[in-house]
Amino acid sequence: MHSIKLCLLRPRIGTSTKLIPALVRFNSSAGLVKAIRNRDLDKLQNELKNVNLGNINEEDIQNLSALAVTLPQSSSLDELSLVLAGRQQPKALLKVFKRALTSGDSKKVIDMYTRLDKDSVDTLTLLCVVAAYSLIGNYRGAQTAVENANKPGYTFNPKNTALHTGLTNDKLALAQDYISKLRFYHDTKTKADLISAIDNAGGNSMRKHLIDLYAAVDIATLEDDEIYARFIQAFTSASKRGSPPLPAHVLDKPYSKLGPKSLNAALQGAFVRSTGTTNVNNILNAMNAKNVLPDEDIASALVSDLISKDRKDAGMALFDTIQEMYTNSGQGVPTKICNALLSGLTKVGMSDVALDVFKQIKEPSIVTYNILIRYSVLKNDHATTINLLRELRERGITPDAHTFSMLLVYLRKRGHGEAINVVMKTMTDCGVTPDLHIYSGMIDILAKEGQLKEAITLLDRIEDEGVKTTSVTYTSVISGYLLHSSDGLQEAQKLMARMKLRGLSPTPVLFNYIIEASLASQNAYAPWVFLEQMQYEPNVHITKGTLYILMKGFYESRRYDDCKRLLDFIDRHDLTSLGDDALNRIINKIKRKL
Repeated sequence: MHSIKLCLLRPRIGTSTKLIPALVRFNSSAGLVKAIRNRDLDKLQNELKNVNLGNINEEDIQNLSALAVTLPQSSSLDELSLVLAGRQQPKALLKVFKRALTSGDSKKVIDMYTRLDKDSVDTLTLLCVVAAYSLIGNYRGAQTAVENANKPGYTFNPKNTALHTGLTNDKLALAQDYISKLRFYHDTKTKADLISAIDNAGGNSMRKHLIDLYAAVDIATLEDDEIYARFIQAFTSASKRGSPPLPAHVLDKPYSKLGPKSLNAALQGAFVRSTGTTNVNNILNAMNAKNVLPDEDIASALVSDLISKDRKDAGMALFDTIQEMYTNSGQGVPTKICNALLSGLTKVGMSDVALDVFKQIKEPSIVTYNILIRYSVLKNDHATTINLLRELRERGITPDAHTFSMLLVYLRKRGHGEAINVVMKTMTDCGVTPDLHIYSGMIDILAKEGQLKEAITLLDRIEDEGVKTTSVTYTSVISGYLLHSSDGLQEAQKLMARMKLRGLSPTPVLFNYIIEASLASQNAYAPWVFLEQMQYEPNVHITKGTLYILMKGFYESRRYDDCKRLLDFIDRHDLTSLGDDALNRIINKIKRKL
């Protein structure tokens, strides 16, 4: 018999079965599988000498990994842990490393590490390796290990060092110092790497990680306007209501020292955090002094937001300031910003002011007209609706799906029996060829507006005419019913049944959209109904994305009982795993909360 140690003596261990050739001579793995499933440790150790681990399936490898952690320390376990790490199961190796580090055997950790290939070195393995190098004072060795590894995850940080290495006191402090210095090595190699790291941390609301990353970046790099702007945007995304103030050294430049991109990022941050008009005006003054114009999207959002929050005077004053800035630069105010003002004014019922603003716009777009058409239709102002539609045609502006949707609503409100036929003819007269894209856009808009009967009528019409609808078309209507109807769940189920009868299969993306809409439904059980349905739907699997949507929705709406129920569901069905992804982070956050 060959011992597993003799069989596995190779310079490097990876995922390929070719790396364990001496085991190939023993083809049967039935005894090993039986030992794993029976948790028979004695038989397991005997069987490991005779079997090719490359023939073991993923499930049994996972079970073997769980059992290997319970095995006593031995050279055989060392070799087995390397093979398991090559199969992406590092738990046994981490245990071996922790034992070695606590006993001061850094050489063992480093020697075993050199036999792993790059893809076998996960984040926590790398953390132990860097700790081992720190104990022998070899910073260059630690740096090389980080250089050669894949980019580590967020768990490669000093606070995890004690737990995974077992080190204490001065040894722990030394290891933490090495990890702090090397933590952002991959993130700061190039400007593109740094931007990616900033955006990822901001997108995942990792505020503490961002603060540490900011501190790791040198002053010269922070002078780059784009880098500084990305940090502002990331902190804006990661900072929630109630978050403590940023440390004094973070984003400490005055507005007068910021570049164009950073000023616009600051303006966006003022909008997102609702810091008040005084702060917004200070930013605009700094922009004006540097002849920097505000970004159209940001300025539009600010104007619309202020007016919709019943701060009409502040919103119009802001628009006047922006208009003056564009005039001073020899430009007219972009139509998009004017549209934001129009939209805000119509939402608060200031139609007369909105029409005055409309008359001053030199180049109105289809969006401009759609804003006013929608308002006049919903307010039953038929004369204004007709005048706008006529003027739209006279200007030669091509209507879009939104225009046709509002026209359909208008005609239906007027009791026109041939409303859909009139809309179809209008499309033809305007040179617009109705296709699935146009129809789907109209159905989506009608559903979002709560005009569900019109949406269903149009869906019936196009299917009767032989237009091949898709699951996307149905997603809009189903979501609309969940959001706007007290019978939304029942209607949604009917539509899903109808969709299947037409040969359309529900997709994971469809379920994700529907589940997101169901979170705002009047029926608290709706999300659970669709989650259960996903389990039994052919070719549909519950993904981490689905679970994240649910968990985030329950948490943000303070449905903590549903959070607990979903945690039980995830554990019961083994639907998550270790990692740094968004789902695991929100799960950990909720567990701390609960």
